[in-house]
Parts: sequence; structure tokens; C-alpha cells
Amino acid sequence: MNKSILQKTDALLIITYLIVGFVPYFSAVDKIAPQYIYLTALNGISAFYILFTFNKVNFKYSVYILYSLAGLSVWSFFSIFYAVNKAEVLIENSRIVIFLFAFVNMYLIGDRSKSLIKYVPYLITVILFIELFLVYQKFYERYTLDGTYSRDMGLRAFSGNINIAAFNFLLKFPFLLYTILKIKISKVIKIIILSVFTFCLFLLGSRGANLFFSI
Repeated sequence: MNKSILQKTDALLIITYLIVGFVPYFSAVDKIAPQYIYLTALNGISAFYILFTFNKVNFKYSVYILYSLAGLSVWSFFSIFYAVNKAEVLIENSRIVIFLFAFVNMYLIGDRSKSLIKYVPYLITVILFIELFLVYQKFYERYTLDGTYSRDMGLRAFSGNINIAAFNFLLKFPFLLYTILKIKISKVIKIIILSVFTFCLFLLGSRGANLFFSI
């Protein structure tokens, strides 16, 4: 396959992994269920793609995190022998396995197309801006002129709940910092961006996330 086509396909697959949060929940009770189905399908597509386009697969020292995740999967599976809710063990372990294969696929694709990695922080920052916009939009809808404000699950953006949304923002925060340091904009705009992020985080009201961010 042409190298240019391979690189474009690699970029497309990395993007499809990063935008998993945009998957609609189709009125599901558990909002993350459709996202796991999406990841499972994407893992299958990526696996076949890697199988047919890679000459060899190498895992380097930098993938110790993958070994740790694999170890966690095995360890969690053995908990089925003494767990009260065995069905829940299988459900949660399957989610760990889905994450494991997602990380493996992204690592292999990114390792082959290293030039694409430098664009990942910018893409994650764009996704963060979209999520911040959704939170502010819901806040605007719930804020009344008399100063009352309803904090509810509507502020969770793409996440399962408000606390997960807050920690999701924190995980993306280093990429935001990297981006605003790399792009050429005035310090005033940088301060405004950081202020918008900080206010949104405190708006979610996750005590754990706020404490971690403050530290």
C-alpha cells in the first residue's frame, strides 16, 4: 500500500479513537455503553488493518503501561472466584480488555507514523474546547436572572457523570498547556483561555477534581 495512503489511514484511525466521546448515547441508561461498543468495533477494524499492513510488530520499553494494564486485566479476572457479583466482574474486566486493545492499537499505529504524534495535543485541545463549550451552554440554559443555578447531570458533556467529566478535563489540561505554549498568541488570550478552563472546572463542582487541580 502507498506510504501516503498508509499515513492518512493511520491518522484517521488515531482521530477516531480520540473522538470516542462524540459517540451519541442513543437514550441508553448507561451513557458509556455505546462508547464501549464503538471502541470494540474500532478495535476490530484496527486489528485487521494492523494485521494486513504491518510487516512486523515491536513492543519497546515505553509500553510498560500496556503490560501493567494487561496485568490488571488478569488480576481482575481472578477476582471472579470470590466476588459476590460475578457478572459485574466480567463486565468491568471486558472494559479493561477493550481499553487494553485500544491502547495497543494506538501505540502500534503511532509508533509507525511518529510524525502524526506531534498533532495529537492540538486535536485533544480542540476536543477539550468543544467539551467546555457544551458545559457552558448547559450552564447558560440553567442559570436564571435571579442568580439561581441548577447543577445536574446535564453538565457532564460526553462523560458518564459530572465527576468523570471534571477528571476528564484534568487529563486534557496538560495538552491544553502544551498547545497554548506552542501557538503564537498574546499572553492576555492565554490567561483568558486558562480562566475559562478553571471556571468551567469549578463549575462542575467535583471536590476531588478541584482539590487535585488546586494542588
